Amino acid sequence: MGYGGGVSECVGMEQLKELSQNLKVFPVPARDELLIEFTNPIYAKEFTKAEILNNMSQIVKIIDVHFNRGKAMLVTTDLLHGSYFLRSGRISLAGICKRFISLPNKSIAAFFKWTLNLQNLLFI
Repeated sequence: MGYGGGVSECVGMEQLKELSQNLKVFPVPARDELLIEFTNPIYAKEFTKAEILNNMSQIVKIIDVHFNRGKAMLVTTDLLHGSYFLRSGRISLAGICKRFISLPNKSIAAFFKWTLNLQNLLFI
């Protein structure tokens, strides 16, 4: 994936730390949606693409992100139950990476069904 830009878009460690601290991701675990928010909305202008990576660092989804007042909503219903990483798709923000867990509603229903079946087996 080409990012465009050049050396002028590189950021230092202090700026990456500040950017990462300004990015909030919730709720965790995510059910059907993941809210991302920058406490400083200026950074949201740069965060136009998001990559969702699995635990093997494979990109499983690329999303165009549209912030409104520093907040954006990402749909996660197509993600399987598991642990993921949200990363900016822009080279100038590439160091920003937040971990989250996806637990779609269909997984919750399956979990409760499994739990009820286990309880029935234990109390027979």
